[in-house]
Amino acid sequence: MDASKQQAFLGMGAMGRGMAAQLAMKGGLSKPILLWNRTHKTAVKAEESIGGNSARAVESLVEIVREADIVWSCLYDQPVVERVYEEILEKVDLVGKVVVECSTITPEGADGLARRVVGAGGRFVTMPVFGSPSMAAGGQLSCITAGPAADVEAIKSFLVGVMGKAHIDLSDQTPGKAQELKLCGNIFNFTTLQQLAEFYTMVEKAGIGAKRGHQLVQALFPPGTPQAIYGEGMVTGRSFDTQNIVVDVEKTLHIAEYVNALADRNGVPLKAYNLAVDNIRAVGDRGDFTAVYGVVREQSGLLFVPNEGSV
Repeated sequence: MDASKQQAFLGMGAMGRGMAAQLAMKGGLSKPILLWNRTHKTAVKAEESIGGNSARAVESLVEIVREADIVWSCLYDQPVVERVYEEILEKVDLVGKVVVECSTITPEGADGLARRVVGAGGRFVTMPVFGSPSMAAGGQLSCITAGPAADVEAIKSFLVGVMGKAHIDLSDQTPGKAQELKLCGNIFNFTTLQQLAEFYTMVEKAGIGAKRGHQLVQALFPPGTPQAIYGEGMVTGRSFDTQNIVVDVEKTLHIAEYVNALADRNGVPLKAYNLAVDNIRAVGDRGDFTAVYGVVREQSGLLFVPNEGSV
């Protein structure tokens, strides 16, 4: 895709902010990337973080999409995606625009949105991503794309080496297929949380200590892997910081609903996955989703939040 095209990014949450910054810094763009968020001051902060010469916050959703040639979006959940695109489809001429939807939504939601965007004259690619906010900020995401091959080709230069480290290309498959693969991959995330929570609790109760146990995790799993990232949050206590939630429980449980719906359609019992889901649900408002560690601690007769000496 010609880097002279005007790019816009909708959604300045932890993931979207990092992705937009990588586009601005590494995408070779000739124009500042346009930023939008439902809370405008969040977009302004993102502009300041990226740099005023490389980014510009726009308050109006309609105006930013009108001005853009390529519209990326990474929004909180499916209801937000539906509300945002309802306004776009009602008020903006999408003819010729490339829309890249990166939010985690249902496969049916992705296919339905694609039909509406294409019906309005636009081009549509779905691109859910794997990785943490820190990986988004470092351009280390794994990107899954689906949609017409020509439309995927139009954004390919902004993936590996810019926003991501890997690209799983499902070109010419329906947009929902990328979401299906993303949901299947969520099984790794949740079961990893459960495994780590059990491991750190076990080494704590055995008198070894979670910090020493974490040295084994670091030896077995390279930096940037879910094990390394989630484990670091557990042993440093970041998992229990209710003022700086990285991935909140409510959003996590929405995704679990999508995963289980897909599993039910395919007749796959996700027993290990749903053990993790139950424990994430038990976290409540006591931390982010990695605070499943605290739930397993409680189940084992320990305090939910480790004291400083134990970690």
